[in-house]
Amino acid sequence: MIRLPKLLLAAVALSSLAACGGPPPSAPNASGAPAKPGAVASTVNTPYSAIAAGKVDIEGGLVDVAARAPGVVKEVFVQEGDIVKANQVLARQEDDDARLSRNRVAAQLAQTEAQIPVLEVQLTAADREEKRLARLIAQDATSQQLYEQAQDNTRQLTAQLNAQKASIALVRAQLAEANYQMELYVIRAPTDGTIVRRYANPGSGASTFSVTAMFQLQPDSKRIVRAEVEERSVSLVKAGQKVEIVPESDQAKSYPG
Repeated sequence: MIRLPKLLLAAVALSSLAACGGPPPSAPNASGAPAKPGAVASTVNTPYSAIAAGKVDIEGGLVDVAARAPGVVKEVFVQEGDIVKANQVLARQEDDDARLSRNRVAAQLAQTEAQIPVLEVQLTAADREEKRLARLIAQDATSQQLYEQAQDNTRQLTAQLNAQKASIALVRAQLAEANYQMELYVIRAPTDGTIVRRYANPGSGASTFSVTAMFQLQPDSKRIVRAEVEERSVSLVKAGQKVEIVPESDQAKSYPG
């Protein structure tokens, strides 16, 4: 039987195919020693039509988690054997430059947004003055020139306010990009699973040219049993046949399949 690493505690080393009317193989012999897989026992009844040694694999295999940006590892938050959730932070790289850029853009956004209330107050006053002069000019109590100047002032402030709002949209896009650049230095779990190997340590480097895994993750996904049936027993195995899976480490347990 195949002995598997301790990391795959649920790994199966023996896969027994449930009886389907064929001759009973692989029963213990008279001395108590197990018969070879696929061997047919003529004297002892068994519920199995074939017995095959095998192992459990993970659908899609283990996942290597790598950094998305080159840099030096700053912090590591998980150990081997830890159970993690999708998107959980596993480690961080040094991100001082990206953080400074992000803070600079955030300050620029705050400054740009602060101009909006000022322009709105000025525009309200200009609009009020324009309406006042409009009433006066209707009464021939003011000059056309003053009224036109008030109109121009209102239009100018409206344009400034719209331009300021456009600037805010631009700076917000720059801030989103800066946040994305910072996120590149965060290593997250791509899916739920268990940390099988931890290669990252504070101070170690990561490169994107020669991709180096920082962690190896065993996903919480479906398991696939890969069993090798001996040629003499192949005819006894049918599609849709029930199986019983017995771990090599604890043969008192079994799992239907």
